[in-house]
Amino acid sequence: MTIVHEAFRGDDGSVGVLLRSYQTTGTRFLTCFAEPDGTVYRVAIRVVHSGRPSAWTSLEMADHVGGTTATLGAREVAPNSTPSYADVLIVEDAIADDLAAHSWDRLDEATLTTAPASLERGEPGQVDGLDGRPIDAVPYVLSLDGRPTYTFWVADGEVVVTDWAGARSYRVDDLNEALAGSHEDVVYHARAWVAGPGSR
Repeated sequence: MTIVHEAFRGDDGSVGVLLRSYQTTGTRFLTCFAEPDGTVYRVAIRVVHSGRPSAWTSLEMADHVGGTTATLGAREVAPNSTPSYADVLIVEDAIADDLAAHSWDRLDEATLTTAPASLERGEPGQVDGLDGRPIDAVPYVLSLDGRPTYTFWVADGEVVVTDWAGARSYRVDDLNEALAGSHEDVVYHARAWVAGPGSR
C-alpha cells in the first residue's frame, strides 16, 4: 500500500489535506480541511478498479458533512465514464503512457451526470511550491465541456502541485508535513483514515 500526502490550501483560507491510498483492489481518497470558521469538511471515497481508473467497477462514498453514504456501480450509473475523484489517476496514467492528450466521460458523483473531459499536456514552466519556491514542472490541464478547469503540475513523473480552480494542493513527504497548520479535528480524522479503511 502506498499513500500520497498532499497539503491543501483553499483560496478562502481553508487548511487541510488530500490523501490517496493505492491498493491492489483500487484507490482510497480523503479530502479533509477546516474552513476559516472552524467548520470541518470531510469526504472519503473508495474507487474499486483493476489498475486503470477507466476500469472501475464501483465507488463507495462517505460524505461526513452531509451525513450521507452511497455505493455506486459502474454498470448501473454510467458504464463508460470515470468518477471525478479519479481525475488524478487519469493524469498519472497519462504521465506513465507519455500521452500529450486524452479525453473521456467524467462522472459527477453528486449528481450522477456525466460531462466530456479532456486532458492536455502544456509546455514546461514553473509553479510555486508550498514553501513559495518555484518548481520546474509541466502542466497538465483538465478541461470540462471544453473549459480549462484544473491544472496538475508534474515534476519527475509525479503530480507535485494541483490548482483546483483557485484552491491548491501540494505533494509533501509525509503526513506530518501535510497536516502542518491544520485544525485538530482535521489531524484526528486524517490519522484515523490512514490507520485503515475501518477508521475512515
